[in-house]
Amino acid sequence: MPLGQVVGGLGHGLDVAALFFYKALWSILFGVAVTAAVDVFVDKDKMGRLLGRSDAKTIGLATAAGAASSACTFGAVTVAQSLFKKGASPQSTFAFALVATNIVFELGILIYILLGWSYLGGELLSGVVLIVLVWLIARFTLPTAVFDLSRRRLQEADGDAGALNTDDRPACRFEGPRPFRPYGVTAS
Repeated sequence: MPLGQVVGGLGHGLDVAALFFYKALWSILFGVAVTAAVDVFVDKDKMGRLLGRSDAKTIGLATAAGAASSACTFGAVTVAQSLFKKGASPQSTFAFALVATNIVFELGILIYILLGWSYLGGELLSGVVLIVLVWLIARFTLPTAVFDLSRRRLQEADGDAGALNTDDRPACRFEGPRPFRPYGVTAS
């Protein structure tokens, strides 16, 4: 194979890789930016009023917000965690996360253009069925004490009372790898 083809192939591969990186990066950054905005600008009382219940109107609002958010999975999960920490009900949090990753607006447009209205209808119907199933499971099988404990732990971990992170751990909670210790060896 001539050197020109190899270099051309590598250049094309790097171009495609850069495009994939860009397409993934913007959605992750968008999710992080929305999470930061929710953390900074939305107070607990307002979030509790908007998404704190588990009725059909609240689930519909969370569904619409999820469809409009167009975040990647990582971004959607961080936004959903932030919404839950600020007072959103577990059911509306689950609805937001499911829709933000599976039934986004531009995916619907693509499905309609490439596959037709029947596939789009099936996608939307399956999304509604999924949300209803998750709502039923969360509502009737999972104890509310688990969600209350989770919300309290999230708020304490982030210093949600307005206190700064004063411990010696990094704010993002990422720490280096633990040192290797053979079985039976303890730290002195």
